[in-house]
Amino acid sequence: MSYVGTVEYDPVARDLEVEFDGFAWRVLVAGGGGWDMRVKVDLKVRADTGAINFAPLSAIEPITRLQRGCQNVITIPTYDEDDDIVKCFWAETCGGICHPDETLPGLTLDSDTCELTLPSSETPTLGFYGVAIEIRDFAPSDPSTPLSQVPLHFLVQVNTVPCSQTPTFVPPTIECGTEVAVYPNQVFRSTLVARSMTPDTIVAINTLSPLGLTKSDVRLEPPTIGTDYAVDITWQLPPGGATQQLCYSAVASSGAATPLCCITLRPVSPELYCLVTPPVRDLNSMKTVQLQAVTQGLPAVLSLSARNDGILYSNGNVVAFSQSAPTSSTGGVTQVRSAAMSLPAKNHERGFRAGVHFCDHFAPEERLKARALIHNQDILIPQNGIRSIVVSVGDCFKICVDPGLPKNWRGPIKWSFNDGEPAWLQQWTGSTCIEVKHAETCHAGVYEAFRRICGRRDKQHAFIDVRVRACPSGFHTPPECEGICSPFCLGYCGENGGCVCRNGLSGINCNIATAKGFGIPLVGVNECSSIGLDPYCKGTLVCTEGAGCSCFPGWKGINCDQECDEGKWGPDCVYECRVVGCSRFTGQL
Repeated sequence: MSYVGTVEYDPVARDLEVEFDGFAWRVLVAGGGGWDMRVKVDLKVRADTGAINFAPLSAIEPITRLQRGCQNVITIPTYDEDDDIVKCFWAETCGGICHPDETLPGLTLDSDTCELTLPSSETPTLGFYGVAIEIRDFAPSDPSTPLSQVPLHFLVQVNTVPCSQTPTFVPPTIECGTEVAVYPNQVFRSTLVARSMTPDTIVAINTLSPLGLTKSDVRLEPPTIGTDYAVDITWQLPPGGATQQLCYSAVASSGAATPLCCITLRPVSPELYCLVTPPVRDLNSMKTVQLQAVTQGLPAVLSLSARNDGILYSNGNVVAFSQSAPTSSTGGVTQVRSAAMSLPAKNHERGFRAGVHFCDHFAPEERLKARALIHNQDILIPQNGIRSIVVSVGDCFKICVDPGLPKNWRGPIKWSFNDGEPAWLQQWTGSTCIEVKHAETCHAGVYEAFRRICGRRDKQHAFIDVRVRACPSGFHTPPECEGICSPFCLGYCGENGGCVCRNGLSGINCNIATAKGFGIPLVGVNECSSIGLDPYCKGTLVCTEGAGCSCFPGWKGINCDQECDEGKWGPDCVYECRVVGCSRFTGQL
């Protein structure tokens, strides 16, 4: 039986409490009759994350089997998107199964570990008992005040199966507690293998699973002597799917069962990172500029190229430099791959060094292309080192280049747009800024500012990448644009309403950052030092298809080597700290 409905709440109150009750318990050894459960959530914006709290998730089998005379431990699986402190308590709202008078005698609960224990010394009456638990989450900064309260009610059945007959899960079953990355357009596949104790057989491998998961029939798993049984499971992340828990247990013919095992399936978008080290070319030292690509969640071979794809020109000609690079991969299902190459450093090949370059990923199912903007040192650069901006249809935006003129400056500034010079752009000839009063999607592209005389030949030019969302600010899903964007997203509101993160950030609201890397930690390689960069990612520009180019969190400037000012954090130091003394890398204390 299930019920799905809509609850309206008063946003002024900023919290929500929902209670359910009824009379549907089966015959229990103790307690029973009515049941009652209450959900409480706090809908205020949190000071530490800048977003509404995510209540913890949990799942457990409706009936959990315990063996009398054995040391029984039930671990209640929990998951919290905010990485809060999660604890379990006996439910205060519990109907007819309140502990200890109306539930299993001798059953104890460790609130910190969420473990229920029935010691081997206890000899309860055989049969069914009800258990009522409340799961609460606490902010690390305030471990005494719960943010939400989630009820969990289930049955336990006490039997007399010998302790030696308890089945177990064996490899290649994914280890309990593992977080697994799942990607759009890729099917998650896994095999669950349970081992029985002779003379038992495994009669069922049960799953508590997300909608759409398919499971094969139980089969004897070769090559064994008849004790291992398996099922195959497959699942594909639906569009816009959220984090899910997958739990499983095996039941033997004797009635004994494995403890419930749970893993977390976390949605991760495939990503291609294009890294430039150093971010600008020093014409005096002629130091090599390295272009490096890192992919997450893309199993196909990576192709890395340095080229301008006909968008911008260098020395009057389309740059025709292209080179595939070898790849390396680690992490099994994480599918993290990287490739690196050095751009030419000879004087006569300067045209290959500054301008717009690309990292590409080619695959039958997926093609990603990240645009990297490489500048020359101390000649003409974007103001404040900001190379990419995202605006919405209808917004006013202004882009500028550093007004400081180089020593050999000659002639006024001229602007181009995607290598063209449309009429609407000519009014800003001679100006260090462009201002568009009402953005349209046609304004999206790469803007180039250069000296009118010999600007491109001498590489005295700057590039700014402007992305324009197809909906007005605060709305999504074009062309109707009726969806309302989350006000708690620290990135950009995507076309489908999802939060598109700036480089170096992750999470549903893009509020998770690391001090030494990028991407999502569970995906695999993400620390800068693991791919030969500065341990804190200093001096490297990172570019992605969705967010454009920026410094890593904690750094700013055209060289990405300036620390954020006090009270600032994040990529290009664009965010204000919400707490005094926050880390310039993560925004947290």
